[in-house]
Formats: sequence, C-alpha cells, structure tokens
Amino acid sequence: MTDLIGGQVPYTVDTTAAAVPQVKAGAVRALATTASKRSALLPDVPTAAASGLPEVNVDTWLAVVGPKGLPTDARALLEKAWPRSWPIPYFKTSWWRRDSSRTTLQVPRSMPASGGTSRP
Repeated sequence: MTDLIGGQVPYTVDTTAAAVPQVKAGAVRALATTASKRSALLPDVPTAAASGLPEVNVDTWLAVVGPKGLPTDARALLEKAWPRSWPIPYFKTSWWRRDSSRTTLQVPRSMPASGGTSRP
C-alpha cells in the first residue's frame, strides 16, 4: 500500500483492512474486490468477477497459529476459547465483523504446509 501511494508500483492487491482507510481518504482508488460478493465496507466497488475476471475469487481467511509441538491441552483450550471470543465487543464492532462476507468461523484440525493452496 505504501509503495502504491508513493508511486513506486502501478497497482496492488491488499487486505480490506489496509485498503479501506486509504480508499476513504482518497489516497487510492479501489478497482475491484477479490471476494465472491461486494464488501459492505466498499459497497460501490464491484467484485473482480463482475469486472470481467470471473476466475478471481479470493476470500480472505485468518489463522490462529501456535508453535510446532503445541501441547494437546493448549490446543484444546484454544479451540474452545477462540469461538467464545467472538461475542466480545471488539469483535462485534471491528471492521471485519461488519463486513457481511466474513461471518463464519472454522476450526480445522490442521493447516496446509507453507505454500499450500487448500483451505480449511
């Protein structure tokens, strides 16, 4: 984002968290979102598919990670506590909870190796 604003690159693909403040400030112009539906935070910005790139569909997901060899009891605690953290006020009011395209929580048993393409 910094290089785009500074004129070092002609475009970038970035997270909603990084882009929305810059779009709203007028520092950059959003051309499309990569998600399957429009963002509630940028409702006037079309999806890439609607802009003529139907093969582009990248919904962002976040991972809660721990160190290699994380003890089973610690993992179990995280698996139990993480979903319960969603009702707290921060998550209710943060930018991504207001974005209707991000409303699910999945707790996979494992993640793909670095560079993997599968999703939970």
